[in-house]
Amino acid sequence: MHFNRGLNSIYVRYLLSPQILKYFLAGLSSTIVYIATSLAAFYIFSLNVTQSHSLGYILSVCPHFIFNYYYTFQDKDLLLGRTLLRYFAILIFGYNFMYWIIYCVTYIFSYSLATASIVAIILNAFTGYYLSKVWAFRSQ
Repeated sequence: MHFNRGLNSIYVRYLLSPQILKYFLAGLSSTIVYIATSLAAFYIFSLNVTQSHSLGYILSVCPHFIFNYYYTFQDKDLLLGRTLLRYFAILIFGYNFMYWIIYCVTYIFSYSLATASIVAIILNAFTGYYLSKVWAFRSQ
């Protein structure tokens, strides 16, 4: 019983840490760009799901990296080139991870692109934070 209380406390501290809150603030701004772009591309410009997802993802990446590099992880010792390369690898993973989720939710389960995007964004946010923290930005 004591162990569970301590474990829950760790999870609460982790989820409410200033760094993860900053990461999710960066993600929120990127999410707005992603959703607006992908939905406009799909519903207004009649691009398919793959094209809409790709355009939204690409346009949301730049503000997300800049926000995290300068604000969330703030490590002045980071080498920009190496960090960018690692971040790019995480983006490739995240893009494919999100695409797989969007594909399954829209084509297999027949939900809307908006619903699929929200599910994919939420799942990708936690994965992206973990990989960014322990690998790309190596923040402790």
